[in-house]
Amino acid sequence: MVETANPEPDPNQATVEVAPPPVGDPVQAALAAGARVSVSALLKRLLLFLGVMAVAGTVATVWNGQHSGTIGRQLALLSTLCCGLSAGSALVLVGMTAGTPLAFTGTVGSILLRTLGPLAIGALWIVTHPEWPVENLIAVHVPLFLVSLTVETILVVDIVSTSSRSGTMLGKGRASRKMHG
Repeated sequence: MVETANPEPDPNQATVEVAPPPVGDPVQAALAAGARVSVSALLKRLLLFLGVMAVAGTVATVWNGQHSGTIGRQLALLSTLCCGLSAGSALVLVGMTAGTPLAFTGTVGSILLRTLGPLAIGALWIVTHPEWPVENLIAVHVPLFLVSLTVETILVVDIVSTSSRSGTMLGKGRASRKMHG
């Protein structure tokens, strides 16, 4: 009888050698290289988001100022600032955690950031300005929130899908993304 070498690693050995990923597996190669979303790509998305929010905020400020005067302009500026900062910080959080073990936590944190900030400011506005009709708050705050939510969600999906395509989100065992047909 011929004895073969034991394929199990020796538990007394201090280090265990791990084979490098196969050359043809881009997911494993990206994971081994520690690839993440680049800062410049995140900044480009953030600038795009801020540009859209600036346009939406300007339109809301002019419209609400014509309909409600100075306090209407203040409400529109506050809503623009609040929704923009909340969704912008959520975008940065997802961009910084994409491709790391904290990716899921970053995504959940971004949901909280983008939702709770505008909700808190809306509630604070109602408490500090009881003379202001709630309908006017809804007419300005909700559309600005929806604009920020839509744009931020599109950019987050772009970040996550780019991260996923490059294999930085623990894509072991993922199906191929090759076009079929």
